[in-house]
Amino acid sequence: MSERNKSLDRGIMILKQIAMENAVGLRELSRITASSLSVTKKIVQTLEDHNFVEKDQTGKIVLGSELFFLGKIVESRTDAIQIILREIKELVKDIDETVYLIRRNDRHIIFIEGEHSSHPIQYMPEIGKPYDLPYGSSGHVFMAYMEENEVRKILNDYKIDSEKVIKKLEIVREKKFAVSFQDRFEGLAGVAFSLFTKDGKYPLVLSIAIPTYRYSEEKINFIIERTKLTINKLQNLVGYTLEAID
Repeated sequence: MSERNKSLDRGIMILKQIAMENAVGLRELSRITASSLSVTKKIVQTLEDHNFVEKDQTGKIVLGSELFFLGKIVESRTDAIQIILREIKELVKDIDETVYLIRRNDRHIIFIEGEHSSHPIQYMPEIGKPYDLPYGSSGHVFMAYMEENEVRKILNDYKIDSEKVIKKLEIVREKKFAVSFQDRFEGLAGVAFSLFTKDGKYPLVLSIAIPTYRYSEEKINFIIERTKLTINKLQNLVGYTLEAID
């Protein structure tokens, strides 16, 4: 392990120890991290420079303001996710199809949460696993709000007809949702909507996965109209805090 990684490990140990004890002396931190007093002092000073720790009136080390700020971001993210999941459960009750919450990571999409339907046959992607971006309704929704030059480069790299997809993305932006049929996986249709923040960014996509044997125009239209209600409600409930999820 490099010296830099050792220092990082010791810094993390220091923060955890302070979190458990509230206030810890420098010598105690030196003992816990099994490092010299001078090394511990340097690590603490670096953490202090970034406001991760500070000294109280007695000279002991306590958690700093920056960690409390980061904690608030995590808290906001957790609250927003819980609200979204609650609304997704209500949506699944009505449409009885599996709904996923998806984020983008560069050229991939990642499923981060999901609520399953009551059907024995359903699409179950691996949570946390990256899937190629330029396929399916979810990929089209993400790409619809990306810079066109970036989209064209991705499509060309994947050897996908960019002109055809660009025209589709114009329709997605106009309708605010995308529909796909066996685009990403055989036997699977999908409907996807964006969740926007107050500044117009699109950190998340809400996607409904429908096996094609249950697909019909009537069903898709019902799912679209019902999901619009959920999206509108979520925008009002958490649209101003979603940037913490991005």
